[in-house]
Amino acid sequence: MRRDDFPLKTSHVVVFIKEEYEDLAEAYLAKNKEESLGPMIRRFIYQHGFSFRRPTKSVLSTQDLEAEQLKFANEVGAKYSTPTRIISERGSKKAVKVKGRTRWERASVLLVVSATGKKLRPLIIFKGQPDGRVEGEVRNISSKVVTAVQKNAWVDSLGWYDAFIEGLWASFVSDTVPGPLALYLDNLKCHVLTESQVALAAWGTETVPLPKNTTSVLQSLDVGVMGPFKQKLRALTLSYELGALRASDNMSLRERLLKLQCLSAPDKRRRLVERVAAAWDSVSEKSIKKAWQKAGL
Repeated sequence: MRRDDFPLKTSHVVVFIKEEYEDLAEAYLAKNKEESLGPMIRRFIYQHGFSFRRPTKSVLSTQDLEAEQLKFANEVGAKYSTPTRIISERGSKKAVKVKGRTRWERASVLLVVSATGKKLRPLIIFKGQPDGRVEGEVRNISSKVVTAVQKNAWVDSLGWYDAFIEGLWASFVSDTVPGPLALYLDNLKCHVLTESQVALAAWGTETVPLPKNTTSVLQSLDVGVMGPFKQKLRALTLSYELGALRASDNMSLRERLLKLQCLSAPDKRRRLVERVAAAWDSVSEKSIKKAWQKAGL
């Protein structure tokens, strides 16, 4: 089919193997989960030269790549739960207290953009244990984002490999078949590990770590892409939640504020996912392209 330029997808190959090599498929699925079949086939496809040049250790020249093939990834923090500051009477000697827990719950959001202004789905890392309760709760909240967990809500080497490279990035590459890619990254340890670079190379992607002391280069992308996202996320935090409560029940502002204080942790995580998706949707292609032009990458 590929020789005749039929638009093959991973799902087509999965069906083909299940129908034509039933014994092989059954033997594999007897030892592995159904979800692992797709990623295994995608790795096999790209490692054997289809759709991409065979990965080599030589550095690709980004001068020869189209704008759509240049990507930039960066992480930002997203907080939810009880605020650290509240309004109180000026000059009052009474202690200002908030009932319950007073520390923020934190999540990390990984954002990826191309030089043409296109956006990948956000990857949200929540605090939790792999294969634990939190991971199950956040897995299918929204199709607009990808979720994962880590004990400190950080993007560590395991999360970078499993959730990003073999999850979000693998899905993007196999669905769009964009050709050779260059991925600009900061020098976070998990980004520049040899294992990470080899794993990305298997998906036809060259890792381009930005050298130290390149704040001036990153600032344009941070201000032009991450800045608007963080501003919108902050703006949505309260209005979005109060609006959602009002839509579900006819309550006064005070009642809605009190109800927000009593939200369960799963509800707070779900609402954060909704806000992240809405904030990311609000970042325009025009502003992303402008940021790339200023960065000069």
